[in-house]
Amino acid sequence: AEDGALHDAVTQAALGGEHQKVLRLAHKWDQAGLPPDAAIGWATVKAAAARGVWEVGAAMLNDLESAGVPLTPHHFECVLRACDRKARWQEALALLGRMQAASLRPTS
Repeated sequence: AEDGALHDAVTQAALGGEHQKVLRLAHKWDQAGLPPDAAIGWATVKAAAARGVWEVGAAMLNDLESAGVPLTPHHFECVLRACDRKARWQEALALLGRMQAASLRPTS
């Protein structure tokens, strides 16, 4: 199926460190109305951290949560790195609050 090929393309781009490509393909995934899974979510938040696009990372956290994918401290830390790169301290504080509410602790 087409979603299988798209899923493979996202994971391959992520493995290759092609962050912009991951973000483009993840957008296509979203536009197709497909719910994110753990692999798509992880690839997207890592790419968001690398590119400093905190909005994309934060939206993916919401999408993952809505899809019932368990969030880990690593998911939040990626988005926190993106916030840090863009000096978005208010958003970072809100993310830390979400982590605390979910009983998650930063790993570093």
